[in-house]
Amino acid sequence: MVGILPDVADQIIQSSGFAKGAFPFRYLGIPLNATRLTFDMYAQLISKVQHSILHWQSKLLSYAGKMELLNSVVFGLESFWSSCLLIPTGVLKSLKKLCRDFFWSFTPTSGKRVIFKSWDSICSPRVEGGFGIKEDLWSVSVSDPCSESLRAILKVRDHIVAHTGRNGAPSLVRSWQRCGRFSTSLAYEFFRNKFPKFYGVNVVWNSISAPKNCLIALMAIQNKLSTIDNIYPRGFMLINRCVLCKKSWENVGHLFFSCDFSSVVWHHVLIWIGFKRRAWTLHREVDWVRKRIRKRHWRSQWLQVASTSTIYYIWLERNHRIFLGQEKDSSSIISCIKFHVCVRLLQRAKGPQEDILDAVNV
Repeated sequence: MVGILPDVADQIIQSSGFAKGAFPFRYLGIPLNATRLTFDMYAQLISKVQHSILHWQSKLLSYAGKMELLNSVVFGLESFWSSCLLIPTGVLKSLKKLCRDFFWSFTPTSGKRVIFKSWDSICSPRVEGGFGIKEDLWSVSVSDPCSESLRAILKVRDHIVAHTGRNGAPSLVRSWQRCGRFSTSLAYEFFRNKFPKFYGVNVVWNSISAPKNCLIALMAIQNKLSTIDNIYPRGFMLINRCVLCKKSWENVGHLFFSCDFSSVVWHHVLIWIGFKRRAWTLHREVDWVRKRIRKRHWRSQWLQVASTSTIYYIWLERNHRIFLGQEKDSSSIISCIKFHVCVRLLQRAKGPQEDILDAVNV
């Protein structure tokens, strides 16, 4: 009790029946203290994230599954703490490292770290080739010896002044309003790191394809898959040979669709959809699909989900041959793709199911 004599404080405690507390304590899981919180007081936040990630690591999760867990659980927990406190930069860096290691399946006993895509690009919007994860804006450190609150304010000030100058700052801040109220989403869009627009966003991201298929397709287009040519420079000594055709070196350009095996699969999928053409390179195929997409038409969605599913099942077959020693012929892969596409279309496509069944003809 501040400003109260000890005798008076004891009388208040006795008459009220309240227990005498002391700082620090927790309210709704958030640590509160009379002075600035130390790094150790954020140990509960880091411990919660570590416990969740340790539990998830025991499961066989796809990139899409990991992304959903990070978005819904870890970043939800971080947002809750950030709404009450300014989390120190050291804590944010620890959380970022935990999330990055979990996403790329790195543990202290797993050996070498293989990272194909920077965390900043992963946290960028999908239209810029990212995964759409929203990261904390205050994770950039400032070296000035001042409080966390003041450092955050100075960082905002410097960013705005560098962008518009002192005279343009008020109009910029006023532009972050919707219906007369301040919009955090508009402010976030201004401060986040920007990346070039991703040309294949309409091909990769759609409401019909399975999220894991979308992520594998995105990583294939950006050459971020763990093909032999990508992991060889990182110290993994493997024989560089395509396990699908057994004729050429393995890289993303060969797998999609210079390989005889994958070229046959994609060719038959296109014939099934109604296109008779030979397979070219992955980027040319993505550009070709992009030009033939019409929004909210189920036939366009058919082409979209078939494209992402073909890339996913070819990559899955490649992994089964390397890690499990199991092989399927091209006709079996084509059947798997057709079945998966039909299920996704019937479940999610906005069109008459009779027309869809007649068109797919499986």
